[in-house]
This record gives sequence, C-alpha cells and structure tokens, in this order.
Amino acid sequence: MFVGDFSFGRASFLERPALFDKRRLQFIDNVTIILGRPTFKFGGEFNRAYDRIDNPASFGASYSYTNALLFGRDLLNPAGRQYTTYRRSFGLPGTTFATIDYAGNIQDQWRVTPHITLNLGLRYDYQHLPKVQFPNPAVAETNSFNADENNLGPRAGFTWNAGGKNRTVIRGRWSLFCAHPRRNFA
Repeated sequence: MFVGDFSFGRASFLERPALFDKRRLQFIDNVTIILGRPTFKFGGEFNRAYDRIDNPASFGASYSYTNALLFGRDLLNPAGRQYTTYRRSFGLPGTTFATIDYAGNIQDQWRVTPHITLNLGLRYDYQHLPKVQFPNPAVAETNSFNADENNLGPRAGFTWNAGGKNRTVIRGRWSLFCAHPRRNFA
C-alpha cells in the first residue's frame, strides 16, 4: 500500500518459496597418460542443473494513493475507489526446468627441452536446453531454444624455466572459453 511517499503492508516482492532453487548433478572424469616426453590428458563432464523458480510476487494486490485523506475515505467506504493505481499479477507463479551440459577435452603436454614445455588442448561444450514451456503461438521464434553446437575452445600454453635452476619460471596461457546462457528460461 502506497500513500504519497509512504508505504506499508506486505512487501510486493514477497513471497518467494523458491527463487532460485537450483539442484545440480555433476560427474567429471579425467585420465592422464605419460609416455616419456609427451603427456596426454583427456576427460569428460556431465552436468545436469535442475532449476525451480516459484516467485508469485505481486499476486496480492498493490494500491497507490496520492495522499492519506483519499486512503482514509476508502477505509470508510471501500466502494469509493479513491486509489490512483491498482496493480496485481496473474498467471503461473512458478516453473521447473533442467539443462544438461556435456563437455569433453583433450590435451597434449610436450617437454621440448628440459627447460621448455608446450601445452596444446581442445575442449568441446554442449548445453542441451529444455523444451519451451510457455511459447507464444503468435511468435514462431518462441517455440524453441536455439542450441549452440560449435563450442570448440582451443587452449595453448608454455612453461620456460629461465636459467634452468627453477628460480625463475615464466608461464603463458591462452584459451577460448564458451559461456552458456543464464538459466532463466521461465
């Protein structure tokens, strides 16, 4: 309830039984094979994120009055409708959905000399998106999510033991990462 610059009553952003309630199931496994100078690494990841959003904010009505006198008149006569604005939300208060992320990676680490090591690798990420729960039939673009299937992320790096006495080690890395969209599909 808003009267001029003063408000009272229940906050319009309450109640939020689940905003956000996220559960995650994740498996990761990596293998390293050492073959003398080269070292090979490969691995994979499965990551299922389950989201529950339940946010019935503003499902209770919100009234606004320009001054206390008009509010007082409505208290005495509710049919008077002296408020300036009335707001109430309708619809489904919540939803649940899950995304599944798959990833695989390979890396080759090669000791070129006793003082120089090179790393080259590649990672692939794919996010399986849920089906659209509430599409708008009038807008075809809302009937599905676009899956991004070309998420290759190369990696390269080096390590140089300057002087060969392990007192000064210089390292450099470069990577291209693929970010997933936020999981606010509701």
